[in-house]
Amino acid sequence: MNKISKLSKSDTDNIIKLYTIEGLSIKDIRQIYGIGQRRISQVLKKANIPIRMFRKIDFSKETQELIFSAYESGVGVSGIPECLGLTCSHRPIQRLLKKKYGKLRNPSEQQFKRMENASPEEIAYLTKAAHDAARGRTVSIEELRKRAKSRQGKVDSRSNWEPLVFAEIIKTFPNAIPCKAIDIYNADIGIGNTIAVEVFGGGWAISDKARINRYLTRTKEFAKRGIHTIFFIISEHMWTGDTSELIRIINVASNLPSAVCQYWVVWGNRKGMSGNSLNINKSAFVRPFINVRDRRTGRYISVPR
Repeated sequence: MNKISKLSKSDTDNIIKLYTIEGLSIKDIRQIYGIGQRRISQVLKKANIPIRMFRKIDFSKETQELIFSAYESGVGVSGIPECLGLTCSHRPIQRLLKKKYGKLRNPSEQQFKRMENASPEEIAYLTKAAHDAARGRTVSIEELRKRAKSRQGKVDSRSNWEPLVFAEIIKTFPNAIPCKAIDIYNADIGIGNTIAVEVFGGGWAISDKARINRYLTRTKEFAKRGIHTIFFIISEHMWTGDTSELIRIINVASNLPSAVCQYWVVWGNRKGMSGNSLNINKSAFVRPFINVRDRRTGRYISVPR
C-alpha cells in the first residue's frame, strides 16, 4: 500500500479546509502532504467541491505600467496587490513581471532594493526594529560567514566613493571583487586571494574611534589568512580621481609573499604609513601632513607633519 492511499479522514477534511477556506492551491497542498495533485483532486471531487481553474487576468496598459513602476520602486511582488488596490493574488502579477524582466529579485535583493528607496525615517525605524529583535541573540560563526558570502559581489551603492574606486581598480585588475567575503568579514574590494582594499571616504571615517578599532581587528585577522590590507582614504578636498598611487601600492602588494602580511595607508595620491599588519595601531591613521598658511600668498598649503 502506497502513501497516497493512507490519507485519514482528518487528512481529507484538512485538505478540503485548506482548499476551500484557506484558499490554498492544489499545488500548495501537494507540497504540504507530499502526495500527487491527482489524489488531491480526487478528494475534492468526492466532496463535490469544484476545482478552481486557472484564470488569466489581462491587466490594462495603465495597470501594467503601475505594476512595473511599483516593482522598480522597491515594492515586492506579494505587496503590489495591496499597494495598488488590486483584488487579484500576487501570482498573475508575478507572471507579468517575469515576462518583462525574466528573473525577479530574490529575498536578499528585494531587501536591498527596498532600503535603497526608503526614507531616513523608515530606515531608522527598520534598523531599530531589527536591533530590538536581535538583541540578546547569539549569532553563530557559520551564520556570519553566510551573511558575508551573501553580500559578496555587490558594490555598496550607499557609498559615494566605493563605486568610483572600484571602477578605476577593475581597469587594471579585472579579478577585483566588490564586497569580497573574507571569513566573517567583507572587504570593500578584494583582489585575488591576497589583497583587501578598504575605502574610507571623508574625514569622519578616521575620526570614528569605534570604526578604527574594528578595522584594526579586521586587518590583523586578514593577516592571519595571508591577506595584505590597503586603506585608501579620500575626500572631495584630497582626491581628483587619481588612483595612480593606489594602483602602485596594489602592484607592490601583489609581488610580496603572504607569509608576512603588510598594510599600507594611501591618502588620495600620497602614501602614508605602512608596516606589518599584525602590529598595526591607531597611529597608522594619523594624517601624515598638515595645512599651514603660506605667509607670502596667504593660502594654506599641505606640508609633511
